Amino acid sequence: MDNLDLDPELAALLEDIPDTPVKKTPSIKKESLFSSSAAAIGEGPSGPEDVDLTESSFTKIEKFFADKPHAIFSDPAYYKKVLGNENESANRLHGLLTKFLTCQDPKDRSVYRQQLITAYWDFMSNIALKTGSGKVTKEKQYALRFGLLLPTLLTDEHRLLFSKVIEENTTREAVYYIDEWLRAIGSGKIGPSTTDEVKSKKKDDSARFQQLLSKAQGKLQSAENLLRAKSEERSRIEDVLKNSIETITVHDSLTGFAGVKTCYTEQQKRTLGDMGEIVRQLLSVDKELQKLSEDYSIAESDVRSLQQKV
Repeated sequence: MDNLDLDPELAALLEDIPDTPVKKTPSIKKESLFSSSAAAIGEGPSGPEDVDLTESSFTKIEKFFADKPHAIFSDPAYYKKVLGNENESANRLHGLLTKFLTCQDPKDRSVYRQQLITAYWDFMSNIALKTGSGKVTKEKQYALRFGLLLPTLLTDEHRLLFSKVIEENTTREAVYYIDEWLRAIGSGKIGPSTTDEVKSKKKDDSARFQQLLSKAQGKLQSAENLLRAKSEERSRIEDVLKNSIETITVHDSLTGFAGVKTCYTEQQKRTLGDMGEIVRQLLSVDKELQKLSEDYSIAESDVRSLQQKV
């Protein structure tokens, strides 16, 4: 792809990434997610996961940055290491980032920006799965933690700042980076949610149904949140499609011919080509929305049924 007048270093990073075999993401065992290990239930050595509820304040932070920065963000191959060994989402993200950085037209740049947002989170969802299983490189870990996909887009000052962030949790407070939190869940050190941590106890039927109702209400709330998020995702993609349609319908008048419009520009032709992918995305998201809607109806029915028994 033509990288126009980009900085040579950046242009080199944005050259087509060679195909690499996609490694299968190790699955997170159910036993880990719902672990009853000593570390998970608070009987292991003291750590960030062992919250002391008697504490009334956080430990005062005395040092905010390391004395020496690490060199990971200065590695010329950082970008390729982040995108390497991933599925098709990596290629799509790379392609859209290249288009966004090389595009000169403000309207087209806005369209690519919206597409880039969706592609970015699609890619990061795969990184999150690998992080939870503990099988992730340092570059991918930092990409998820800081959102640093391409450090060369930052100034040298900002890049230095990120490279001096202290990694060790010296205070042992239960405050996590997103990658640390996912890794702790995957290893069974902490539970994924308070709903999943509820332990069953042998009580009378009323208490048992109350417990089931509480869990069902948690599932209903989760189903609603997923439904709303998917609906918003579809709306964002629809906005991208609307912008694309607006872009291809703008024409100048053909010189010497009243009422006759000019042909599509090269950029408009490219936009037309991209619209096919946008439509496929819409259909895929709409299918997911339908499934989430059905899940919500089932969860709502479960709550109503349990409410009658409590």
